[in-house]
Amino acid sequence: MIHSKGLTVEVCGEQCLRRCGQHSTLVLNGGIQTDLATAELWDPNTGNWSATGSLSVARRNHTATLLSDGRVLIAGGVVDNPDGTISTLATAEVYDPATGGWSSAGTMNSPRGLHTATLLESGKVLVSGGDGLAGTAELYDPISGAWRLTGSLLEFRSGHRASPLNDGRVLVTGGLGRLDDLATSEIYNPATEIWGATGSTATTRTEGFTLVRLNNGTLLIAGGGISEAELYDPSAGVWSATVSMTTDRDYHSTTLLGDGRVLVAGGMTTFCDPNPDAGCYPYYLDSAEIYTPLTPGLPMVSIMSPAPGATAVGSITVSAIATDSVGVAGVQFKLDGTNLGAEIIAAPYVTLWNTTLSASGTHVLGAVARNAAGNIGTAVPVSVTVDNAPPSVSITAPASGATVTGSITVSATATDDVRVVGVQATLDGTNLGAEVIAAPYVTSWNTTFSASGTHVLSAVARDGAGNIGTAAPVSVTVDNFPPSVSITVPVPGATVAGTITVAASATDDVRVAGVQFKLDAANLGAEVTATPYAIGWNTASVPNGVHSLTAVARDAAGNTSTSSAVTVRVRNHR
Repeated sequence: MIHSKGLTVEVCGEQCLRRCGQHSTLVLNGGIQTDLATAELWDPNTGNWSATGSLSVARRNHTATLLSDGRVLIAGGVVDNPDGTISTLATAEVYDPATGGWSSAGTMNSPRGLHTATLLESGKVLVSGGDGLAGTAELYDPISGAWRLTGSLLEFRSGHRASPLNDGRVLVTGGLGRLDDLATSEIYNPATEIWGATGSTATTRTEGFTLVRLNNGTLLIAGGGISEAELYDPSAGVWSATVSMTTDRDYHSTTLLGDGRVLVAGGMTTFCDPNPDAGCYPYYLDSAEIYTPLTPGLPMVSIMSPAPGATAVGSITVSAIATDSVGVAGVQFKLDGTNLGAEIIAAPYVTLWNTTLSASGTHVLGAVARNAAGNIGTAVPVSVTVDNAPPSVSITAPASGATVTGSITVSATATDDVRVVGVQATLDGTNLGAEVIAAPYVTSWNTTFSASGTHVLSAVARDGAGNIGTAAPVSVTVDNFPPSVSITVPVPGATVAGTITVAASATDDVRVAGVQFKLDAANLGAEVTATPYAIGWNTASVPNGVHSLTAVARDAAGNTSTSSAVTVRVRNHR
């Protein structure tokens, strides 16, 4: 352990494997996303790794950013081509821990590698510099999924580092400029989307160094092939030296611990053999050390509920946990940047949010903890969706009053101010088939299993908040049985002449829609659509002799039946 001016750096054991340039992002369910084409999750409770969905494109030198809703944004990077060349990527992907899958997050305006990506208080992501157009910056909006350019950096940079400041601005420092490694720093203001110059570090650094925000709001920069470390004071805009690491490090990892200390692990250094002829070569480190800041830390605060990405309805409880080395004086919850209720001055830190007073859509919850000294700690923002309005749903087929037979399709249309998650068709108040969870909302109804007569169809739509909307009922008539029909006039075997009446009797369990008479299998006149079912026949229109009469009855569902044939003899004097 090394002591210097109240600061301590202590060796804290070896990693299981030597590592260099490791790249991971904490997932809100406790997993860590690795920097490979494949991806894995680490469970800190068990210490085990498990496979999850793979990226669509193998990448390195990309960025991984934890979004406010718990998803992870992967942007840019480089990929090796089969011909040995290297391509810089502009594509981006989003990992959803809830499904374990990746989806496209659109395309940046410029391909980038060795760039930075920083989550802003608004929930948007600031991407700056990198290989390619290293002086540009752009913003990603997780809600719309869109990328757009923002103010350009003051200098071209790649392999630099970025960190948010407590006031919401973002500092970038170091990296490779147009010609040389950089010691300069600059700050991005999200309100104006303009970059401004600030103090420079004492030493140039690129790629292999780390930058982390401490609990007191200062920034710690360390390594980059050297052991020296420096601190940035945002209030003064200057860098100052702090205690050095125990060894030179490059491409190591830096992690802010819950107690405000900083864990530095792994990386590589340069080892020079005592024999001058042997030269120097890179040596991968399996050591780790801890940096302890001199000044007391800021309070630490985290929102516990609701969860990122949750859907909120009605009045809900917003809760947080907060800790401080001296004591938490109060926690103020925020809704879209505005105070939500009064400051809570003692644990448990909870407040009520009546979401019915907020517009439907995405809202951002925050929490600010303060201690007795007036130091402020800010929670990672949590995005939730308010949905207090029920979906709208209506039956589109079959039409009200329709007569149906056999298997038919029941269709509905449904909309919601946020999202419809399912539509359940009903028949006479009972579920018809399974709930349909995506448009088109259609289900099949085999009407042969339903009694003939009137039935009532409806549909119940459900949104992610559990709000229910019910369609206006549609009454239809089931008719799966054909009509019964018989010729009543003339009688079988009759001899006929001149113009006679041909009549039939027809009945149906629902309704006869029409009767079509036939003479020798050809239509005899037009269909008769109402009782009495009769038609005149001029027998002189056919040759004398034997002829066959039948009648075909049709109901509204399209079911048909044909009567028994009646044979008659036509005898007209010619």
